[in-house]
Parts: sequence; structure tokens; C-alpha cells
Amino acid sequence: MLNRTHILQIYKSQFVLFPDSFVIAEGNVLIRMSYEKKPLAKVQLSEGLDEITRFNDSRFIATSNKRKSSYLFDNQLEMTASRKTDGTFVVSSGFMNEEEDCGVFFSRLVNFYPVEKEEGVLFLKSGKIITQPFFERLETCNNNLFSKEGLTKLKKINLSSEEIEWAKDLREVAELSHTLQEEDKSKGNTYKILAVSKGKLFLTLECAIAALDLSTGQLLQSWHTLPTGTTVGPQQSTVLPNPAHSVLHEEAGKILGLTGYYYWEIDLQTGALQAQDCTSGFKSRRLRAMTRPVCQGDHLYFSSDEVFEKPDGTLGHDIKLAAFNWRTRQIDWEWAFDHPGEGLYQIGMPKVHGDYLAAADTGGQLHLFKKTS
Repeated sequence: MLNRTHILQIYKSQFVLFPDSFVIAEGNVLIRMSYEKKPLAKVQLSEGLDEITRFNDSRFIATSNKRKSSYLFDNQLEMTASRKTDGTFVVSSGFMNEEEDCGVFFSRLVNFYPVEKEEGVLFLKSGKIITQPFFERLETCNNNLFSKEGLTKLKKINLSSEEIEWAKDLREVAELSHTLQEEDKSKGNTYKILAVSKGKLFLTLECAIAALDLSTGQLLQSWHTLPTGTTVGPQQSTVLPNPAHSVLHEEAGKILGLTGYYYWEIDLQTGALQAQDCTSGFKSRRLRAMTRPVCQGDHLYFSSDEVFEKPDGTLGHDIKLAAFNWRTRQIDWEWAFDHPGEGLYQIGMPKVHGDYLAAADTGGQLHLFKKTS
């Protein structure tokens, strides 16, 4: 199904995939290459890069925290915008809004003593800045901007007016309060933004998935308990095992999830939840889903790390990439990695685009695969 075509050395596992090429970061150098490993373009910056992020089929952002800089590139490695800021400014990540005025999230010190932090969004093209001192974490999803404040509070912010459209404390929603973690600041936010689709905002909580009205923030539906007679794991749990490992399959109209040895799906048209314990089939192939899956077509691609006992009684790790067919609920493809040491080598979450799949390992190598059927 997939064959490995190349192994490349990359810096800090930074890479982005485009339809006809991919870009890797090596220190302060960006290199664009064809999928046949032919160099197409190279750009050298004056600083090392901390993150490169793809937004669509033609653009990506490169950021450097050391020099407090952000750059907007097209997929030909032409720089279309850049911003440098003062020394208290720290870039965290970026996004693209509807007008493709590329923005980056930032945090900076307002006062050194007492320490006050300010977070916001800097738009690279227009130079416009949105700041709010109470922001704890900003996040975008499908051109929508959200503020995740404290452990359970969520606000939707209008990008144009910079005004708060609605605010919600999830702990005050009766249907969700029992699914939230206890107040423990070391755990961070007790929910994650999963997706925005057809006027709905989907969130994952500790053991639940919720759908909110995007325009009002009102709860529309939630999923927590597995169908009667369905259990997962040796403890025969009856709740969703790890909702954060869910993805939206918009074409199929489903939310799909895979973690450890367990699979679930939610039909967004009927609201029906199904789950399956795949322990037997996964263990027989030494598979255990470790990362949030990536969805394309009929498959959920994931990285796997399964511990097994060797003939001499010591423990080993089987490190793999695999493709789970969510329609047949079978493994259609897997790739095992040779690796030095035990428990030290890992494969990151894969990225998929068109006929290509790529994943970086902890040794700084990028593994590129191409579909063969």
C-alpha cells in the first residue's frame, strides 16, 4: 500500500507537505524538494527556525523565537511577508484567516515586576494586533478564533471586530460538568478544540465529545457513555477512552477515534456512537496507537509503540506506522522501523497529503512514503 521512498535528515522534525513538493527546515535553511528528492529551491535566513506550519496548498509560516521573528512563505519559497518585534515578544504558532492575512499568536511581558503577560495575535500582512491580557491560550479552527481561559472557560472572538461573540464555562453546563477533570492547574485546559463544521464547534473533554452551536456557544449534543453492551479495556470501561485522539471526517460525516487498542466513531447525522475493542487484532501484530490519528479516505494513519517480551525475557519496543481501515476495522498497512536502544526511539504523528505520507523520528530523520495502490 505504501513504500518508503526516502529518508532525510531534518532539524527539530520540521517539515510541511504540498501537492507537488515538500519543505524541510535545517537550522536556518529552508529547502523545497520534489517527492523524487530533487532540490527545487533553497532559502537561508539569518536565524534558526523553531517551527514551520502549513496552512493551505500554497503557503506556510516559519517562526523563530530567538530573534522574535515570523515569515510568511509561499510553496515556491518566495517570502511574502515578515515581521520582527521587540525583545519581549515570543512567537508561539500561526494561522491563516479568511482573507489570508496570515497571523501568528504571541506572548510578551508587559511589566517585568510584577510580572504581567499579554497574549494576542499579530497579522503579518496588515500589521494589525489583537491583544487581551486575560487570554491564556489562543487557538484557531477553520478561520475561527477562540480564547481558552483557565481550565474550563472558552470564548469565541470575532477576528474583524475583535469583540467577544460568546463566553462559556463548560463546568456550568450540567451535561458536561461530570466529564471535566478536577481543578488542577498543572493539567492545563480540561478540553480541546476538535473541529468546526457546518455551524458546530466540536470539543473533546476528558471522557466526552461535545457539539456546541458555533454562533451562540450553546450545547447541542454530547457523547460520553458507550452503547449498552459495549466495553473497552481489561477494566471493561463503558466511557470513551481518550476523546482527544479523535478526528473529523467531514466527507463521511463522522467523528473517528483511535487510541491504544480501541476504536470509536460518531455518525453526525444520526448521533449514533459505536466503539470496538481491537486489542486481540492489534496485539497479534504488535500495534498500539500512540498518536492522534490522521484521516484520509478510508484510513486512519497512526504511529505505534508496542512493548513485547523477547525470548531472553527482556522487553523490546516495536515501533511502527500503520493504517487502520475504519470501514472494515482492519489494519491495511504497517511499516516497522529498525532502531537503536529500547524506549528511546519514537515516530511522531504522521502527515498525509495526496499520495504521500511523512513522519519524523526522534533522531531527526524524515521518513517519506508513497502509495503504490
